[in-house]
Amino acid sequence: MYIMADIPEDDPNFDTIDFAVQLTTAWLSNPNTRASETDVLAFLKDMHGAVDQLSRAEPDVKSADVANEYTPAVSVRKSLASKDHIISMIDGKPYKTLRRHLAGHGLTRRSAWAASRV
Repeated sequence: MYIMADIPEDDPNFDTIDFAVQLTTAWLSNPNTRASETDVLAFLKDMHGAVDQLSRAEPDVKSADVANEYTPAVSVRKSLASKDHIISMIDGKPYKTLRRHLAGHGLTRRSAWAASRV
């Protein structure tokens, strides 16, 4: 039985049909799933198509590298230049406190501090 992390990249023995059946079985084992026979067949067909497409796809390394690059809106010096406010490096706007602003972007003060240290 495969899990998503165990999908082999170049394994000629990898059976996409078997994996699609395992996914469909897992979907049907959910007690909240109420599906007719046609729904199950359509789901199995969709799963097989998706697994087959993913097993043939080549990873795009360039897009992953570009996504990790970040250019701050302002420099650290400019962000901390005023005694009245802090300028956010995310959007370049001044804030008296960054707690709500960071939480809106899924960050905490500690995670933002740790990210600035990298």
